[in-house]
Amino acid sequence: MNLTRLLILIFIISTIILLTKNNHLLIALLTLEAITLILIITASSVSMQTNMINILLSILILTLGACEASIGLSLL
Repeated sequence: MNLTRLLILIFIISTIILLTKNNHLLIALLTLEAITLILIITASSVSMQTNMINILLSILILTLGACEASIGLSLL
C-alpha cells in the first residue's frame, strides 16, 4: 500500500510541475514521461495486488508513452 501512496504522490508532484513550469518544452516532456511511467508502474502493481493479468493495459500505456516521446522529440 505504501508503494501506491508513493506513486500517487509522485504523480501529483509531476502534474503540478507540468502545470506550473510549462515555459520550457524539455521540462514538459520529461514530466509527461514521468507521468507515463508512473501510470505503467501503478497499473502493474494494482494488477499484481488484485491477481488480475492486465498486461494489455500496460502495453497500451507504454505504446502511447512512446508515441508521445517521439512526437515531443520531433518538435524539438
